[in-house]
Amino acid sequence: MSDRVLFVADQLADAPRGGAVKHPGGAELTDAAALAACPFPIEARRFDDLDLAELSRFDIIVLGNSERASSAQLDALARTDRVVSFEHDVRICRWRGNFPAAREPVHALAQRCICPHRGLHRLYRRLRGVVYLTGRQRRVFEQNPYFGPPPSVVLGSSLFDAAALDRLESLSAVREARQGALYLWAPHAIKGTEVAREYCRRHGLAAEAIRNVPPAEVHALMGRAETFVYLPIGLEPAGRMPVEARLAGCHVVVNSSVGVAGEVWWRGDRARALEQLSGAPRRFWQLVDELMARPQSPTPEARPSRAVEGLMALARRTSGVLPELPVTPAIRKKALATETFDRW
Repeated sequence: MSDRVLFVADQLADAPRGGAVKHPGGAELTDAAALAACPFPIEARRFDDLDLAELSRFDIIVLGNSERASSAQLDALARTDRVVSFEHDVRICRWRGNFPAAREPVHALAQRCICPHRGLHRLYRRLRGVVYLTGRQRRVFEQNPYFGPPPSVVLGSSLFDAAALDRLESLSAVREARQGALYLWAPHAIKGTEVAREYCRRHGLAAEAIRNVPPAEVHALMGRAETFVYLPIGLEPAGRMPVEARLAGCHVVVNSSVGVAGEVWWRGDRARALEQLSGAPRRFWQLVDELMARPQSPTPEARPSRAVEGLMALARRTSGVLPELPVTPAIRKKALATETFDRW
């Protein structure tokens, strides 16, 4: 890998998360761990502050979340032929993978992205590669009929810095006086707040919501709880909080929407989990290096059949006919198809 690296994203770890309080969300924590682990000098930019004239100074550009990026910025990045995309959700989707919030049937009911993502075609065709958080996330991209998959790798988890892992490790030793359950409060139905509350009621768990709480305080709550319940009703590309809760000594209840629960290491023992998580930031840059070392060749453009095109056009014409998907009995039943994992 060269020694000139640029990491560009919508926002970094000082993003406001609620009121006047500033603390990072999951994507920003993952990005911060990647920035700290880079083996070479690295500069970070928000898209709001990105000067296109400086792109030529860098030998590799890692692209984080890019909702704020302009068409001119994306085109300029594509022209560099030096971009590796780091996927946190579903960048190619107009709903960012929040399928329950979609207003047309294929996204909302089939939980599948059909967006043509025309504004990103040039960028994706000229990427050096893509780093996905989990295999489940990659499958959502590759099921899109308009997506020509660039070279890609799967990281296997979110990224954690050493201080967070040490804090969670110390909490795991506290086994006495644990009580009750935690679940995530979120304003969007996709995070499964209602379903998690129902699970706690069904199982007689005294439950407390985590809402607008800084990371260190989240960890402290996990250190006192017996159980953490996370039951999203749609795609969760990775799932940072279930990992934190399990490391902190909680029993964890998740469903198949949580990407990390499909990774092999998740079903292993604590030693394997710590190996995965402590090594992930360094491995991220190794994977970036591997993608950059591959011969550069444009990714072929996907061309759906006429039948698929017709179906997609029909679905897009119905866009706007659905409200955000309510937690119907069928969705609730699927989300409540849970697995419980013991503390590591």
